[in-house]
Amino acid sequence: MTGESQYDLEIQLRNEFNMPQRTLFYAGKMIVESVKQGGDYLDMPKIITINIVNYNQFEVERFHTTFHLYEDGERELLLTDVMEIHFLECPKFRKGKKDMSSALHRWMLFLDDKITEDQLKELVEMDEVIRRTEERLEWLSADEETRRLYEAREDALINYNSGMKASWRQGKEEGKEEGKEEIARNMLRKGMEHELIAEVTGLPLQEVRKLHKLLDKR
Repeated sequence: MTGESQYDLEIQLRNEFNMPQRTLFYAGKMIVESVKQGGDYLDMPKIITINIVNYNQFEVERFHTTFHLYEDGERELLLTDVMEIHFLECPKFRKGKKDMSSALHRWMLFLDDKITEDQLKELVEMDEVIRRTEERLEWLSADEETRRLYEAREDALINYNSGMKASWRQGKEEGKEEGKEEIARNMLRKGMEHELIAEVTGLPLQEVRKLHKLLDKR
């Protein structure tokens, strides 16, 4: 297999009793969409789905379970590694012992809404990526309007990539560009750099500069 890996991240707060079927559907859809018509199956990317669920999905003690395509009688015989599915169960993680040397444990703790201030401080001090993520979240939380628009944009993108119904997806897409520009204008008013604005909003750098000029004229 020579294709690059693709990832699908799902966060499910409530058990709707369809997560295994749902994750297989999205993974299969990603596989189909990754192979262009007339393309080579050997170029198919590895699809890795990560499901973070706030309930107990399986009757096992481990909070992290991983699934592959193995032969029933020969557990070492793997059909293909084109699909890999992870489940991370938050309730089981909360009950277990935390290993701060593990990147997975650090991120599970960071994503937990029950994290304490002392735990968050420890994570930020020991993990540079988590520190940058927390800084970005603090910036978003400081401006309610910017946060609302940012979340609306992210919601539209996630639902688009998840293969929701076309009619519903179209409504989200119509408001996406407007949301990007409004976020950019808010960031420009705060004096933030054009490059950072382009990275956050996904707008071309030239478009960000154009918006800045329009704001200066007002």
